[in-house]
Amino acid sequence: MSFDLGQTFYIDKQAVQKADAIVITSVDLYFRNKPVEGRTESGISKPGVTVALCGVNEDGSPDLTDFLNLQFAARVEYDNVSTSATGDAATRFTFAEPLVVATDRSYGFVIRFDGVS
Repeated sequence: MSFDLGQTFYIDKQAVQKADAIVITSVDLYFRNKPVEGRTESGISKPGVTVALCGVNEDGSPDLTDFLNLQFAARVEYDNVSTSATGDAATRFTFAEPLVVATDRSYGFVIRFDGVS
């Protein structure tokens, strides 16, 4: 079993100069901490993190159906996850291909940590 976190957002066409679509190349996330290397419950010594763009269900929750579609996912390995108690150290997740998404729609980013249950 995995542990997912998600955040939804809305792309307002008026806020992006009335464009019909925008391009997402990366997303920055901020981590307070990460597991101590070699001391995780899962047994994974250095768990990485995957972030994926997804649609949103009618109830406003992220739709996890296509989470494993790696075309819309970016991954950062354990050693490259920055942490900060003050929230000033970003970890950038860069997508292999720019993601073109329509405006006036809601989307979500889902964060999946390796081996967390």
